[in-house]
Amino acid sequence: LLLTIELGGDTGQQMSQTRTKMMRNFMRVMVVLSTLMTSKFPCAVFMYWIPTNTFSALSALLMRTKAMKRFMKARDEVDVNQYLQMRRLGASGS
Repeated sequence: LLLTIELGGDTGQQMSQTRTKMMRNFMRVMVVLSTLMTSKFPCAVFMYWIPTNTFSALSALLMRTKAMKRFMKARDEVDVNQYLQMRRLGASGS
């Protein structure tokens, strides 16, 4: 889970650096707390969580590659304000 947070940590680029840092630190604390709280859970829960988190980490790594961005026709950065404006124009035009 921590690896997934660290790999996907650049999703808040449009937010202020302080807010992004606070959010990442909060998620790191939650990883530690959830590990302590789930230490007595049955083994089957972890047999689900481990592959799920592994898949999430690998997909985050894969989405960072230029080849995958080209294949998915994804931009490196998205301007949130421009996206919201386009959504508003699309909603009013239909």
